Amino acid sequence: MGVDDGMKTKFWGLACGLSLAAGAVTAGPQYAAIELGEGLIMTPGLDINLEYDDNIFQSSNNKKSSFITRVAPAVEWQARQEHARFTLGYAGNYGIFASSSDDNYDDHFVRADLDFEGARTDLNLYGSFEAAHDPRGTGPSDGLGDNVARDVFTKPTEYDEWAWGTSVVFRGSRTQLRAGYGYVDKKYQNFRQFTRDRDRSTDRFNVGVAYALTGKTNAVVNASRLKTDYSFERAGVPSLDSDQDRLTAGIEWEATARTTGSVQFGWEWKDFDDPARSKVDGFTWGAEIEWAPRTYSTFALFTENRFQETDNVGSAKDTSSVGLSWSHDWSDRLATTAGFDYAREKYKGFDRKDDFYRFSLGFDYDFRRWMTLGGGVRISSRDSNVVAADYDRNIVYLRAMMSL
Repeated sequence: MGVDDGMKTKFWGLACGLSLAAGAVTAGPQYAAIELGEGLIMTPGLDINLEYDDNIFQSSNNKKSSFITRVAPAVEWQARQEHARFTLGYAGNYGIFASSSDDNYDDHFVRADLDFEGARTDLNLYGSFEAAHDPRGTGPSDGLGDNVARDVFTKPTEYDEWAWGTSVVFRGSRTQLRAGYGYVDKKYQNFRQFTRDRDRSTDRFNVGVAYALTGKTNAVVNASRLKTDYSFERAGVPSLDSDQDRLTAGIEWEATARTTGSVQFGWEWKDFDDPARSKVDGFTWGAEIEWAPRTYSTFALFTENRFQETDNVGSAKDTSSVGLSWSHDWSDRLATTAGFDYAREKYKGFDRKDDFYRFSLGFDYDFRRWMTLGGGVRISSRDSNVVAADYDRNIVYLRAMMSL
């Protein structure tokens, strides 16, 4: 897999208008493509989501609820030749809060990809720009208490994020060599007295080798380095600049006994430039497995452990997560999805531990060729040793997804 794993799926995740709204329970939109000419395709779509959120600030006390309308237009253009493909896409996400207009937002995401497919070599070049937000109670205002989320951060924190990079795969008779580089620059746009020291840039280098054990199964070894540099340091606060290395090994397989997936284990190190911050390291893993006992029913299991950047306190977050979902097509028109996941975040350099629990249940119904209707519930909670970070949250939503 390339350096930008998950970046392409992020486009249609944003397009569905729910990925920035605490996670959708159904898959991203499957919009209909329109052929404009030989090798030229346009895929437009519109997703409208109406929901009721009983805790929009993720507060432990004095909860505030609101009805919310989210509108997400998206369009993608693709030009194809025999061995090359260029893709340009835009996704918007607009939120309107009935009971808290200060939390209204408009997010935008643009991405361009250039792909070359050779007999033994695949190459991808990409660039993207995102102008988005962190809802109050998340990001820089996460876990700081009800008063901070409401009175200090009087609206969502906004940021711009630029990204670009490349990935390449060289294929031999039984061996693949994978390499990539990616750059991300994130800068907050408001509440600069609180967010200035969270501006950062990240260089990611990765290299991997896959060796075919059978026709469908590979043994893999992957190594990566994240070099993170913060653009501003407060006086008397140790720098968060760091080098983060990860080495894993495992297997990956495709369509073997009705399953597809990968499992990898290894070790991860995060070494800070400032000696005042202690180096952290530990066992790391990642797994994604899909099992389809029937063509119309699929179970998906994921689990991962990684070090992540912190939004406000401590040096880093040691994050472990596991989740299970089930999607089932009851007919040609009706499909449902159910999921549960658990995550634990342990802050390094600060006494805070959070346990997250999330449950989701949703449905999609193909009402017309050009319209899919859906709905569902999302239930989440966080238990923390920091009392201000505790919360319970329930969301009920209806959605309409339209295409030409």
